[in-house]
Amino acid sequence: MSHRHSLIALFRKEFLELIRDYRTLLFLTLTPLIMMPLMGFVMTSLQHIEYPKVEIIIEDDSIGVLDNNTFTSSYIADLLRNLLTQRGVITYVNTSVSSVDLRIVIPRGFTHNLTSLDSQAFLLAYQVPGSSKAEKAYSEAISVINDLSRYFSDLKIKYLAEEAGITNVSPEAIRNPATIYVAGFIAPSGAGISPEEAWKIFIARLFAFSMLFVSTPATTYIIDSILGEKERKTLEILLSSPIKRRDLILGKVFASSIIGLLAAVVDVLSIIIFFIILSTSLGYGIMMIVDKGLLIVTGVVVYLTTLATLSLTLPVIIRSSTMRSAQVISSIITIASSLIFISVLFVDFYSLPKDVLYPLLILPYTNSVLAVQYYAFGDIGMTFAHITILLLFSVALMIISSRLINEEKMLLKPV
Repeated sequence: MSHRHSLIALFRKEFLELIRDYRTLLFLTLTPLIMMPLMGFVMTSLQHIEYPKVEIIIEDDSIGVLDNNTFTSSYIADLLRNLLTQRGVITYVNTSVSSVDLRIVIPRGFTHNLTSLDSQAFLLAYQVPGSSKAEKAYSEAISVINDLSRYFSDLKIKYLAEEAGITNVSPEAIRNPATIYVAGFIAPSGAGISPEEAWKIFIARLFAFSMLFVSTPATTYIIDSILGEKERKTLEILLSSPIKRRDLILGKVFASSIIGLLAAVVDVLSIIIFFIILSTSLGYGIMMIVDKGLLIVTGVVVYLTTLATLSLTLPVIIRSSTMRSAQVISSIITIASSLIFISVLFVDFYSLPKDVLYPLLILPYTNSVLAVQYYAFGDIGMTFAHITILLLFSVALMIISSRLINEEKMLLKPV
């Protein structure tokens, strides 16, 4: 049998086994398709299922007067309740409730201090610890208190201006003489970019994160593909056949890499579903700015990332005597990939110092992240460079693995 025919025969054998292994294919398909849309659902919908509850207790009986306007604590409490309700917070005033996430107390003297020119008014907050609803309630309460504070600040500034005989006054200019706002976006190089390009960079970060879900299924399959042959008593036949060790490795890896191809399609599809959910919630078409080129690059990178994972796992597998030992060691590789892909949500890999970045480049997953991010920034050269590194990394490890095969160790049972 020629080299080409033996490689095709082995590939066909592995491909048929892959198709029969419907559990692996189902796990591969469902994991991204469930996790990414679920993330979108949580980000946009789940947080609104349970509304936080706030209780406002009035202990103040003082009256405040500002520029011939009289204010009472009941008026303040009703104003707070209306503002909180507009933000989706269920609010009670002097009503006993069985369950509450945040209690706001209006203490004695609050209304007087709120309208005075020489005192500051304080509200007291009591929060349920360790509760996400309580955190949201407190966050909304801070926003509402800021609105209340701004309203009375405007009244005080206008009152003082009238007393001073000043007719043209801007409370905001007095309260905040200087401020800052986002006027646009720039790339790391300093060049200006459009809002659409800025969104593409954000989307690329999520694409890179989504690769978290594609490594484990391929690793599981190739462990079974090689060491499973030993348990099924078919490894001896393969090793005694005329097929070359290099062809054995290539056949196993490229058959397993079909999972990577499927993972690329499923990964991109899961991201599209994620953004459809996000677009529906936000009310505008984020999908309109998803770059087709970014989808293609992500697909290529996902496939090569899977191939790199398989190649990285190979030396471990072929030197392991049992599936359990191979799975334990390969899990370290999976953890390493997870750390990189989770970190991309918080770390700008492209801007890391060289003494930090270069050691990380030893891991192929760093190149996966950088390839996607550089494309988002429009740096096609760096994108191609990191894709090339991923490919060369995989080829080099496959060659090394073919030379590390120890037929005796693979065939003998562990003592």
